[in-house]
Amino acid sequence: MRWLTLTDIKAQLRIESDFTQEDTLLTMYGDSAEEFVLNYLQRTEAELKAMNTVDPTKVPKPIIHASLMLVDLFYQQRSPITMQNLYLIPYGFDALVSNYRKGTYSSVDEEEG
Repeated sequence: MRWLTLTDIKAQLRIESDFTQEDTLLTMYGDSAEEFVLNYLQRTEAELKAMNTVDPTKVPKPIIHASLMLVDLFYQQRSPITMQNLYLIPYGFDALVSNYRKGTYSSVDEEEG
């Protein structure tokens, strides 16, 4: 995982840190969430870090928060998605990441252009 940690994921899911039976699964969900975020935002990890005005060595906290929301969604909804159980990405996710998506206003895009 790039910016998520197993400790953060377990805290998000309210899983005891010493419960390790699902660590491989949780790590896969973390990797998938991070990859989804990068693809959705059409950005690289380096671009996201450059957008962090507090600490440019880390991705912004809203990105971490949104990634944890996705992990929670993946963990809770383990079944294939069909029209009967279609779940949209929570609106909170979009609210957290929309300012970082390419094609929306950001200081990084302005500097590159």
